[in-house]
Amino acid sequence: MTRPNARRNALITALLLVIVVAGGTATALLLSRGGGQTAPSTTAPPPPEKTTPPPVTTRPLPPARNAGWQVIANHDSGLIYEVPGSWALGGARMARPGGVLSLSGLAAARPFQCDGKEFVRGEVGSGRMLRRDDPAIVAGAVAEGAAKSNYGSPTVELGPPAPVAVDNLAGATVVADVSSTAPSPCHASKARITVLALTVPNGTVAVKIEVPEDGKDAQFSPSADEVRRILESVRLLS
Repeated sequence: MTRPNARRNALITALLLVIVVAGGTATALLLSRGGGQTAPSTTAPPPPEKTTPPPVTTRPLPPARNAGWQVIANHDSGLIYEVPGSWALGGARMARPGGVLSLSGLAAARPFQCDGKEFVRGEVGSGRMLRRDDPAIVAGAVAEGAAKSNYGSPTVELGPPAPVAVDNLAGATVVADVSSTAPSPCHASKARITVLALTVPNGTVAVKIEVPEDGKDAQFSPSADEVRRILESVRLLS
């Protein structure tokens, strides 16, 4: 039987063979104002699948569970989640690599300028893969893949998966502590990536929350309580 680490590494390796991050994005995540963004089975699985999102129908957003927060309904992942009212929402066509799946439904915390570029102090996004897989394996693969996409030669320490249930669906949460060498004072050298993954009838879905922990304006990074509240707001899009 293949060990979880080997399965997760196979997932990430397959992804890195086919994804090149435009602009060599490092450490802090780039987000332009106005909605534009720059910068596991028992055998090795195939590369990430190209999925066609379901048709989008216009319907009112559900009310926020957290007073003053914004609701994100991501039809690509089939998930709803919330972010603080001060966060900047990404455009409908914006997406980021996230390990074994592509992340959309993006929002960013506190954009700031540094050396002519725009960085943020945190980011959330979600995605879906059509393959149904162990959510603990998927959560770890998403966290590691995002770290390797956004940070230069990172060291990634994965915590043990914690079982969760969302709308009666089984899932897992994995927290990854990331460290790397920051290329400039604008960038962070440390970050924490939290991923919640769920097995759903038509695949596996995940929400990723990334929080740089040092670098410029680190005092404005989302708090642990805000990360917890984002995770607790996750539910299925009906």
